[in-house]
Amino acid sequence: MNFFCVEEPIYIGNANKPLLLLLLLLLLLLLLITKLIFLYVQAAEKALKAAKYTIDVDKSNVHDLNVICWGLNDSELLRLASQLEGLVGRSTRMRYPDNLCFPRIPNEVYDAQMAEEALRLANAIVERVKSRIP
Repeated sequence: MNFFCVEEPIYIGNANKPLLLLLLLLLLLLLLITKLIFLYVQAAEKALKAAKYTIDVDKSNVHDLNVICWGLNDSELLRLASQLEGLVGRSTRMRYPDNLCFPRIPNEVYDAQMAEEALRLANAIVERVKSRIP
């Protein structure tokens, strides 16, 4: 006689709950990737603008990382900014679906690997700027 027969459906039900939760978390992560990349680019943009302010440059409404680097005389910052901009494209592409070719939307363009590389590049930009600021 098998004493565990009564409890087997309970265990199977419990086994499905973590899988369902993981699936939901994965879907949430996929939805957040575009937002994460946007925030990484925004952090890099703010750091580059901070570097410009240290050399007494007026406020800028430009979002192009390469343009922001003009006048900083730092080839490493320009290289990192170019790589980040090349990886993710213009920042407006992340916010406005009409900047992509129909029928694609931002969530279909960006993936976890891009997010990881964007984080690495943004972090390198922030650290480089920190090293420049007295």
